[in-house]
Amino acid sequence: MLTLWHPYSDWNFGNLRRTLSAMEELRREMGQFLGDTPRWRERAGEDPWGSWPRTCIRDTGETLVVSAEVPGLSDKDVEITITGDTVAIHGERKADVPEGYSVHRKERSTYKFSRSFLMPVKINPDKAQATVKDGVLELVLPKAPEAQPKKINVTAH
Repeated sequence: MLTLWHPYSDWNFGNLRRTLSAMEELRREMGQFLGDTPRWRERAGEDPWGSWPRTCIRDTGETLVVSAEVPGLSDKDVEITITGDTVAIHGERKADVPEGYSVHRKERSTYKFSRSFLMPVKINPDKAQATVKDGVLELVLPKAPEAQPKKINVTAH
């Protein structure tokens, strides 16, 4: 009797699913190792989220407003410096354990971050304001007088 052999003849769908699941697990592990997820950077002491904190810069006409996500940080954890037309945000998250408590699981690590932005116009650092509320840092950066929009009156002849 002649039996035809096919490379997948011994596989059933359960084996195929297990094989594909193992391949997906290998892909995830390689992704973590190669930087798709931040774990290897975190161990190396680098910023685990790449460009963190995530920010948005808006132009209101007279001011530039920078909003940055800084969950879990207070005003004491963040420092802002303005040099010329560059704004830098520095900070540190500490995962301190309150006195009298012990740690059973620690997923939040401590880290430092620093991020700077070149503003599109000159700003007035003396009137800049920064607040933290609900995990969002907001910087209000008034434009220098020469950088603010000028309204010109139009006359008819």
